[in-house]
Amino acid sequence: MKPIYLSMLLWGMTTATAEEVYSVDRYIPTNLELAFKNEDKIYAEVSDFKIEHFVLMSSETGLRQAVITLTNHAAGRRSLQAEHLLATLADGSRVFPELTKLNFEGGQTLTLTADFGQSDFPILTVNTREH
Repeated sequence: MKPIYLSMLLWGMTTATAEEVYSVDRYIPTNLELAFKNEDKIYAEVSDFKIEHFVLMSSETGLRQAVITLTNHAAGRRSLQAEHLLATLADGSRVFPELTKLNFEGGQTLTLTADFGQSDFPILTVNTREH
């Protein structure tokens, strides 16, 4: 009886701790200009943040993430929020990330991982909207 209970406990632990595996998507130039219609007028909020570069990733189940390096171009401290970043997907839709507010000192550059949820379509680009 004990070996069965132990094997069931171990099986439960492996399934409970299983995580998504992400793969880096093909390289897409950062300066990619897309011309999808934006009838809903969805834009990133104006900020002092500039994306230096990003790497796009996805899982087999369609979860989308981006590793993004950003610089705060203001002289003072600024807080990066989800509304400052906007991804454009291959179907033309726009998605804001699930992101916890992150503080930057003036002129500071940081790299973060942003989660853009699940989609059948890959992310083509990630943008900010500078002053």
